[in-house]
Amino acid sequence: MSCTDEGTSSNLLDPLSTYWVSYKGTRFPIRRGETILGRSPYCSIVISDDLVSREHCALRLGPEGLTIADLNSTNGVTVNGALVHGVQVLKAGDALGVGTATLEVIVVDAAMRSTANATRNKAEPPPRDDDQVTLKPVTAVDLIEALLESAPEAEQARSMPLVRRAVDDVIGSATHLTPETKQRLTTIAAAVVERAPGEYDDWRRGILAAMERLE
Repeated sequence: MSCTDEGTSSNLLDPLSTYWVSYKGTRFPIRRGETILGRSPYCSIVISDDLVSREHCALRLGPEGLTIADLNSTNGVTVNGALVHGVQVLKAGDALGVGTATLEVIVVDAAMRSTANATRNKAEPPPRDDDQVTLKPVTAVDLIEALLESAPEAEQARSMPLVRRAVDDVIGSATHLTPETKQRLTTIAAAVVERAPGEYDDWRRGILAAMERLE
């Protein structure tokens, strides 16, 4: 652990929480395992900044909560303005400094989700079974569409690997997709092919075939 990680387990984040990183108005979901931030188009979160290394830092989500580690970058990474040494545990509201970019850690714990669901259910009829199954994929599709819309024209081709991985995650984890969600994913796949001609044709065909297998 970093020298800044001197708290006890009570300071660690609930591993059942939902974690996001907000960057330029887009929220990126953080899944278990490792999320790489950097300038390379193959990073999970691409930051186009000359002060950012190709693989700058890593977010890791595990039993201990969410942590960040510098990957021997040229200019380092900060949390709330303090330079990170080793591995540092993150909490909600932390500001991550990567190059000139600032990203915010967002955490929604199980209690907050339960409260939000209870409030929503007072005003809305109970969801149908198929709504419950497709809630997570539709939320992810919203994020993917936002990423496509927010990418500057000059950076669109470099953002496509991230979009591709996000679509793969949605389809790979889904047991059911509504016709509307399938149509949105089809449109996203077409946009990826259009913005990176010749690179994703086979991937698009595979995505369409995979969706056909989902009822």
